[in-house]
This record gives sequence, C-alpha cells and structure tokens, in this order.
Amino acid sequence: MKGKTREDKARKNGLSKTQQVLYQKEFKAANRMYNDTKNQV
Repeated sequence: MKGKTREDKARKNGLSKTQQVLYQKEFKAANRMYNDTKNQV
C-alpha cells in the first residue's frame, strides 16, 4: 500500500495541475459509480 502511494505521488507530480484535477475528478466519479453498483447488488 505504501509503495503504491509513493508511486501514485510520483506519477501525479509529473502531471500538470490541470491534469491532476481531471485525474482526481475521474477517480471520484469512478469511485461513486463503483459504490452505486455495489449498493444495487
């Protein structure tokens, strides 16, 4: 888990600020969709 977090940080640092925001929005949207699907089942 820690190693993955470190990798994610390094990857995010390589992105521009706009890309970071888009990445976070996509992640949150995907997370919400996943939770909605989980709740339906």
